[in-house]
Amino acid sequence: MRVARLEAWSARCFEHLSIELDPELSIFFGGNGSGKTTVLETLYLLGTGKSFRAPRARQCLRSESERLVVAAQMAEGGLRLAMEVSERGVKGRIGESESAGVAEVAAKLPVIALTPETHLGFLGQGKARRGAIDWVLFHVEPQFGPLWAKYQRALKQRNQALQNREPARALLPWDEIMVETCEPITAARLRLWAEFAVEFVQAAEQLLPEVDAEIVFQPGWDVAEGEDFRAVLAARLEQDRARSTTSSGPHRADIEILASGAPFKERASQGQQKLLVMAIRLAQLRCLRRLAEKSAIVLVDDLPSELDEAHRTLLLGALGSLESQVLVSATDHHLVPVAAFKGHSLFHVEHGAVTKI
Repeated sequence: MRVARLEAWSARCFEHLSIELDPELSIFFGGNGSGKTTVLETLYLLGTGKSFRAPRARQCLRSESERLVVAAQMAEGGLRLAMEVSERGVKGRIGESESAGVAEVAAKLPVIALTPETHLGFLGQGKARRGAIDWVLFHVEPQFGPLWAKYQRALKQRNQALQNREPARALLPWDEIMVETCEPITAARLRLWAEFAVEFVQAAEQLLPEVDAEIVFQPGWDVAEGEDFRAVLAARLEQDRARSTTSSGPHRADIEILASGAPFKERASQGQQKLLVMAIRLAQLRCLRRLAEKSAIVLVDDLPSELDEAHRTLLLGALGSLESQVLVSATDHHLVPVAAFKGHSLFHVEHGAVTKI
């Protein structure tokens, strides 16, 4: 999966951005505030409908602009993908179609970002951690995305009913949908987990051999005891009423990252935490390649400030072996190892202008 040409209109400091990307490695370098991160952000926006550095996509709009458009021509078959962001929301386009959903475009463009803040999401609540395996499932099992969306809609309605103190019978329609979708969601996660955990340990040993790293999956309900989810919801109804929220289910699933037997945020240094999260990203990429024979586009923002020379070489070597198309931003392109790639291109970014060197 590779992008041949990337274009954007009204993205932060860029009035118009147009770049022919290297099929292997594209390095964007320049001073702070030059716009190099924005180049990576536009591609992430195209593949997810979100920004990796702002809570809302519309915050990526250039000042006084009403809409932002990102488009890419894929190297395989020349397919054109586009995403438009405005005050009205985010909408996609595939080929010559009038419009497409964000998920439809995302399915065509697997993209992963590694930024200076990536590890912070893994230190918070479980959403980012379980999202690591859900990202793989979204691209590997086409039915997973619709199932998860259906479950979440029912969950939202059930929680609203709990908050409104509605009678138990008002919860039954939402319980039915959640029971219907819970078990296939959990089964899909467990199927992937056996392989994901192995890939994580191998990646962690490669990036951080001095730490005994392991990873544990928690499904979010008592599936290990063979409990029926309908029974779980019934047994916890009074607790859910008291808390006005649903306390068990796939939405409570989590991944626990351990470093030498303890939670990684307690035992690992900040640098080690970042490397362990990078190991999770490598596990995602390797599972995607093994299970779906797909490669993702990898965006690495501000690489030199994240890692020392040895670990930069290890990470880029691992990415190169996966045959992923990689985009890296850096203040100095000499700090980016290129040996693992068959070729690479340099782009100087300054004051919202990109020049290929």
